[in-house]
Amino acid sequence: MPEGEGAGSANAAGGGGEDLAQIKEQLANAEKAREDFKRDMLRYKDERGELQKQLSELQKQLSELEKRQITDEDQDILDAAKEARRASEEQDENAKLRRTKKGLEQENLNFKSENDKLKVQLEMASKQLKQYTVRNEVTRAALEANAIKPDQIVALLENQFGLDDNGVVIVPDQDGDPKRGENGLPLAVKDVVSNFLSENQHLVKPGEAKSGAGSSGATGKIETTATNKDALLQEVRAGKMSGVEAAHKLLSAKK
Repeated sequence: MPEGEGAGSANAAGGGGEDLAQIKEQLANAEKAREDFKRDMLRYKDERGELQKQLSELQKQLSELEKRQITDEDQDILDAAKEARRASEEQDENAKLRRTKKGLEQENLNFKSENDKLKVQLEMASKQLKQYTVRNEVTRAALEANAIKPDQIVALLENQFGLDDNGVVIVPDQDGDPKRGENGLPLAVKDVVSNFLSENQHLVKPGEAKSGAGSSGATGKIETTATNKDALLQEVRAGKMSGVEAAHKLLSAKK
């Protein structure tokens, strides 16, 4: 592969890669917030347990003081106070637990909703990245093979391609692995495009050498067109324009 062509592929994948990285970062932040909330709940339970121990100790000391000297009337009042305090504590504790449970349920709902949104965005970004990368590679191969309308070749063939884990365009088999040719090597995009055009010659430009025989004016036009084609291919490989844009410019120049 030419050095410029590798740089173009890297730049093509770079735009979509930034979107993927941003979405993955948002997912990580949402998960971290959920874990922080859980840790706060555990710390709250530990603090509550410690306070309950202290309360139990104070109640024990109060009970010892009350046993020293107390009348029946005082005992009734004290019992009523204890019952009122116990009921109040239970009510407060139950209210706290209800608020905590409700907060956790709402947090779970919020997390699930955000997670679902991010998954949809990630899926859309992945599809867009695949579409852009595949179309760029097929257009480049169609230009090199002298297709009359590279964008037409893209529309006809793009569904035959996919991306591997490294974002490289492949021709997948039924299991998603790179399909191999008779030589045992993975099929390249240009192989599929060339084979398709060889079977559909009406989609290929007439041979330039044949069309220019015997006319200096015609020969000059062919040389200019060839020069433009090479320049446009260099632009595509360098990532300065898409393959579709290059195809339109080349067609306009020939008119």
